[in-house]
Amino acid sequence: MADDIGTTDGADWPGLDEAFTRRVAAIGRTAEGRALAATQTVGDPAVHKARPLGLPLRLRPGLREELAAFVAAYHRMIETIVAAWAYDPRLRRVLTLPEPLRAQADAARDTRVHLLRLDLLPQPDGRLGVLETNANGPGGLAVVGRARAAWRPLLTRHGIDLPRPLPADEPAWTGRWLLDLAERHTDRRPDTVTLLYPHRADRNAVQSYEDGLRALGRSSASPGPVG
Repeated sequence: MADDIGTTDGADWPGLDEAFTRRVAAIGRTAEGRALAATQTVGDPAVHKARPLGLPLRLRPGLREELAAFVAAYHRMIETIVAAWAYDPRLRRVLTLPEPLRAQADAARDTRVHLLRLDLLPQPDGRLGVLETNANGPGGLAVVGRARAAWRPLLTRHGIDLPRPLPADEPAWTGRWLLDLAERHTDRRPDTVTLLYPHRADRNAVQSYEDGLRALGRSSASPGPVG
């Protein structure tokens, strides 16, 4: 997604479909496009300033498969590092933890990484540079999914050929993600999910989990911010 309807960040990157970007940008500058961007904001105003919807961007043909292979290999690498941290003194020297968290990490048995975020910097020669890797929850994916879903009817009316919707474009996706994850590891889908979140967490993200679970006929319990 571009930052706003007036700019198309990354428009010069060869990984983007330039023709698609130009057509969508033109629609974004129409009265309908500006009204949509202004009424559908991204972000929790209680935590940070909400921003209008950015414009959808589309990758050039074939790049999705390339990125999928890259991310799969990178995910295997991160899980290998997480698993080795418990016994590799070199990793412990480089990847330090505050003392209160060290005991919890030493006691952890599950070193699987279910979701992470890669901050990628595309290079002019087509390579990808990794700026950083963060642990993350699916809330950010849900926000972007809502943005894509909001633009889809308008772009379709203007004859834009869009890729098929992604799973996160569905309103109940956050609830489905949690239930699928629980079933994968426990062979059962819980009726109630307890949501723990840190102080000053994005309330929109927490709300999306609650709404997603409710849409699927499940309930959520939230004792409030932790920490």
